[in-house]
Amino acid sequence: MNHVLITGGASGIGAGTAQLLASTGSRVSVLDRTSPEGIDWWNELAPESRGHWATVDASDTTALVAAVAEIAADELTGLVACAGVSVKESFMDSGVDTWSTTLAVNVLATALTCQTAARAMIDGGRGGAIVTVASTVAFGHVAGLGAHYHASKGAIVAMTRALAGELGMHGIRVNAVAPGLVRTPMTEFMRQTQGEEGLTLRVPLRTMADPSDIADAIAFLLSADASMITGHILPVDAGQLSVAGMPLDGFPDLLVERH
Repeated sequence: MNHVLITGGASGIGAGTAQLLASTGSRVSVLDRTSPEGIDWWNELAPESRGHWATVDASDTTALVAAVAEIAADELTGLVACAGVSVKESFMDSGVDTWSTTLAVNVLATALTCQTAARAMIDGGRGGAIVTVASTVAFGHVAGLGAHYHASKGAIVAMTRALAGELGMHGIRVNAVAPGLVRTPMTEFMRQTQGEEGLTLRVPLRTMADPSDIADAIAFLLSADASMITGHILPVDAGQLSVAGMPLDGFPDLLVERH
């Protein structure tokens, strides 16, 4: 049985991915700042599908590395690095705290998680698969999301490709998904202020993705069906990247949410 760790797995894309993987025969472990009490889908998993749950804030690097190492030692075969933060603040208004928070969670925590999981995979001689979560903002400006968020997701793209090159010799594949607009808690305020019709007006498929749509792509990249795919960034964006930039206005000055 595959054992997959999902960071940021309590809700949104992470939760959708964990549920899908569990339903298709994997044992799933979750690392999230939220405790498992009250997470219905987790508590309803079959015992053989439920691995470990670590309640850790991804910005606490010492606790993060320790928790990932403990979980990864249990014959980890896959990692989904989904934990992330979005601080809605313009470049000219952003300060050190905004940049530090965003880069600490989105970049440093992802790097340390991948490093710790990969070390266990190498030591165990199993190889494995890693999927990071980038964003379409890595490839173009989306108004309102801030330069700090764009920079962090651009770093994920570059990191993913670099890790694919370095870890391939150990039988570890590393890919990323780049979601567009997704119905998650992170985009709730956007949907409330602009409506889905307004948000998707310039998206070719005229729709937002559900977390399950992103989970499907992640599950594919983790699977044996993708055994020859590494270093790839897979957009799951209803065609967003095929058109010009999308002006998304109406963001509050500062709102921190995590997916």
